[in-house]
Amino acid sequence: MFCTTMPKVSIIMPVFNCEDKVRSAIESVCAQTYHNWNLIIVNDGSSDHSGEICDEYAGKDDRIRVFHISHAGVSTARNIGLKMADGDWIGFLDSDDFLYPVMIERSLEEVLKRQCNLLIFGYQTFPQIKNRSVDYDKRYISYVELANDYKELSALNLINTNWNKLYRRKIIEENQIVFPKNISLGEDLIFNLQYFRVCGGIDIIPDILYRYRYGVPDSLSNTHRIDFLELQKMVKGSIEETFDYDANMVAYAMENYVCNVISGLIGTVYHGKLKREEKLQILRRCIHDDTFCMLYQKVDVSKIRITIIDKWALRKRYAGLLYVSFKLRHFLRRLIDYFAKGATDDEYSNIY
Repeated sequence: MFCTTMPKVSIIMPVFNCEDKVRSAIESVCAQTYHNWNLIIVNDGSSDHSGEICDEYAGKDDRIRVFHISHAGVSTARNIGLKMADGDWIGFLDSDDFLYPVMIERSLEEVLKRQCNLLIFGYQTFPQIKNRSVDYDKRYISYVELANDYKELSALNLINTNWNKLYRRKIIEENQIVFPKNISLGEDLIFNLQYFRVCGGIDIIPDILYRYRYGVPDSLSNTHRIDFLELQKMVKGSIEETFDYDANMVAYAMENYVCNVISGLIGTVYHGKLKREEKLQILRRCIHDDTFCMLYQKVDVSKIRITIIDKWALRKRYAGLLYVSFKLRHFLRRLIDYFAKGATDDEYSNIY
C-alpha cells in the first residue's frame, strides 16, 4: 500500500510490433517495489498482437493506460505519452527491455534526497551481459559542469538514452520539451540536450536499474536507418548549440558526427535487407556530402576501426572500393564467428 501524497512516477513506453517481448516489459513495471506509478503505453500502429496484449494488462491494472495511434514513429509516440502523463516524475521504457524491481523506488529515493531535477543511473545489456555504469555518484550543478565528463559518460551510453534517467515532469512541461518528430535515431539525445540546458541539478549514481536488450537483430537498438546522415547532422547541431561556449565540446561534436556516419556506412553494407545498388547509393551520397567531406579531413577517426584502404577510399570518395572493403570485413568477421561457435552447414551458407 502507499500514501497518495507520495510522489507519482509515470513510465512512458512506445510499442511497435513486439508481441513476443512486450509482456516482460509490462510485468517489470507491475513488479516494482514502489507502487505509486502509472504506465503510459502508446501502441504505435502495431500490426501484430502487441496492442491486444497491452489492453489485456490495462484491463487487469488501472494504473496502466493504453493509447492506440496510427504508425507515426517513436518520437510521436513518446510525445503523446508525455501529454498523457500525470506523474511528478517521468521515466521511459523500451518495449523490448525491462526494469529492475527497485528501479522506481531507488531512483525516487535518490532524487528526493538530493533534490536534483535529473537522475542518471546505470544499466545492464542482455543477452550479451555487460554492465554500463560509473563507479561513483556525482552532482553537476548544471550542464556546464556536465561537459567535463560528457565524453566519458557518452562512451558508456549514459548520456544519449532516456530510459536510464528520471526527469521532473514540471520542467519538461514548463519548457515545452518534446522529441523531434519523424526521427527514430538520436531523438533521445536531442531531447536530453534540451532538458540539460534548463534543468539545473543533474545527479548520477552507479546503481544498475535497467536491462537493455542489445545485439539481437530485431531489437529496437538494431534498427537500420537509411537517413542516418541527416539524423547525425541534427545530433551534431544540437550538441554544438548546447555547448557552443566550449571549443572542446564543439570539436567533440564534429568528431562524433564523422565517426557515427562512418559507423552508419559500415552498418549499411552489413544490412542484409538492402540491395547492393541501394547500399552503393547510400555510400556515394554520404562520402560526397560537403559537410562530411570537410569534417573528415579535420577530425581524428582513430576510435573507429577502419583500415588504411577504408581511409584512402573515404578520402578519394571511392564508394565501390569502400563497399568491397566493408563487405570483406563482414565476411571475415562472420567466418571467425562460425569457427568460434561451431556453426552448422546451413549457417555457413548464410555467411555469404
